[in-house]
Amino acid sequence: MSDESPQMGVGRFALKATNTFIGVAAVVACLTVLFYCMRAVMEIGGSCASGGPYVVARPCPKGVGWMTPVSIFVGLAALGWMIAWNHGLSGPKWALLAWPALFLSLGYNFWDYGLDAPGEQGAVAGWIVCGVLFGLMGGLPLLALKSRTLRRVTFWSDASGTGAGRIAIRPTARALIGAAKPNFPGRPPTTPSAPPPFTPPTYQPAAHQPDGDASTELVGELQRLAAMHRAGELTDEEFAIAKQRLLRAT
Repeated sequence: MSDESPQMGVGRFALKATNTFIGVAAVVACLTVLFYCMRAVMEIGGSCASGGPYVVARPCPKGVGWMTPVSIFVGLAALGWMIAWNHGLSGPKWALLAWPALFLSLGYNFWDYGLDAPGEQGAVAGWIVCGVLFGLMGGLPLLALKSRTLRRVTFWSDASGTGAGRIAIRPTARALIGAAKPNFPGRPPTTPSAPPPFTPPTYQPAAHQPDGDASTELVGELQRLAAMHRAGELTDEEFAIAKQRLLRAT
């Protein structure tokens, strides 16, 4: 059992959440600056230069020369900050979306100016090709979100399985699941190293309690088991066995 008091746990959670938010805000700000710097360069033809001992034929717009590299390096540092503070913290893992956000936003600029280039007649094939490549680099990773597990990790995760954000399961459902799992064929028996966290519940016969209370309790337990089954916490076989035990107990 952890010696950490509830107040310390809440304080640690608040600290990690605050610093994670700072990292997310900084990454978004750097992506925005990089997006508009790219648009400023493409407005003047897609290339520019600044500094050096030679005369620059096409100077960069004011501020672009230093804001572009700064936004890149500060954005990478902010991404690392966000990942470090988000480690072990229940909640969405937005860092997984940084890559698609970068390439899809820059790819949009290529498409926008490739189809309607300033001072050009018609489309610019080179920019459209870059838009296609950037779109594929940013869009293909999003196809992985078809996986339910990856969606849960990205948008609402409890990766460590512990901590302040863990979703608690009521004793009745946990006891039914624990009783069902050892009966599966081929599964080696396990000996718990510590006393079980919950005492298995005992159900009173329906005749000993009002019909409305018994029905309400049964429906509530069945709904909880069904929700855990839909969330992927129970296999089909585990769900069926737990439901049978609940119905027999009532």
